[in-house]
Amino acid sequence: MQRAWILGFLVAGCTSDPADSDAVDPNPPDAVGPYAVGTLVTEVSGPDGLTLPLQVWFPASETEGSPYAYMGLLEGTAYETATPSCETTHPVVVFSHGNQAFRYVAFSIMERLASHGFVVIAPDHLRNTLFDWEEDYWHGIILRRPLDVSASFDGFLEIAAAGPLNGCVDPEAGYLMMGGSMGGNTAFAIAGAPFDIEALLADCEEQTTEGCDEVRAWAEAHPGEVTLDESDPRATSVLAITPAWPWVFGDDGLSTIQAPSLVLGGSIDTRTPWDTMVYPSYQALTAPKWLIGVEGAGHYSFSDFCPVLGPSYNGCGEDARPVEEVLVIARTVAVAWARLQTGDVDMEPWLSPDDGISAVESAP
Repeated sequence: MQRAWILGFLVAGCTSDPADSDAVDPNPPDAVGPYAVGTLVTEVSGPDGLTLPLQVWFPASETEGSPYAYMGLLEGTAYETATPSCETTHPVVVFSHGNQAFRYVAFSIMERLASHGFVVIAPDHLRNTLFDWEEDYWHGIILRRPLDVSASFDGFLEIAAAGPLNGCVDPEAGYLMMGGSMGGNTAFAIAGAPFDIEALLADCEEQTTEGCDEVRAWAEAHPGEVTLDESDPRATSVLAITPAWPWVFGDDGLSTIQAPSLVLGGSIDTRTPWDTMVYPSYQALTAPKWLIGVEGAGHYSFSDFCPVLGPSYNGCGEDARPVEEVLVIARTVAVAWARLQTGDVDMEPWLSPDDGISAVESAP
């Protein structure tokens, strides 16, 4: 294994081949892919009778009008008026947002994936978004989020089959699971890490919140069971960005994940610190795994909303690496990872400690 911070030598628009191969990739992962990008907002039925807002990004052949404006503030490269490109099926990525975030918090990564031929779906985790966050429900939401993801994929397949995305996806192909912060934790749970109920109960020992009451109720209804497995076998691989709270899986939970996993984090992250959350998450994994660190990146450096959040948010200020530099790396990593997991072996050099973008460590 190798461990040494690399600053990252990628710049916007760079299309060099990191493997120094004679072959030239016409669609390198550090550039926009061959498809235009469409987006739509819909709803799916979630657990506990909830109706979850769902954003979908998809490869398009034609677009019209103006680009979609996220939250009415930030314009992206996706269009609501767009014709899906369904001449062939496309792999699916499911994205889980972080605590107190929202489905399009990292929209430029989702748009870039769609431009490279991926259909991306992202639900709002209700009671855990910027708009409806309930602190007292924290322990309950961490257990519900994986169910949101599975339900979102199920609901999306129904929507796709009945609308203009019919033929765009193969329901039997599963999906790549991707998440940021608390969503990284959700991604690990979906991929096979069971929750350690005893660890959650210990954290709830002196709390009387609704979320802790829900954990206690589950434990009482399942005497003798100390873990809760909410994994979805359809999740084929994991990209966890700044993953939070590995302790909820206990000492051994992350080691049960068999899907290939990539962990991406920043060196100055104060919300999910490298030494206590990001690197320990990577260490606990035993399946094929990659670790990529970005020097000077904070927690919100991987979000498109620093212009809205302001410089007081970790990673958005002048003390951090410019956000667009971090996002260039994050978009490239996401595309290279997704393409590698769907069979494009030429993407592996982009994740290599020797020739990759900001790779820190890897293990077969």
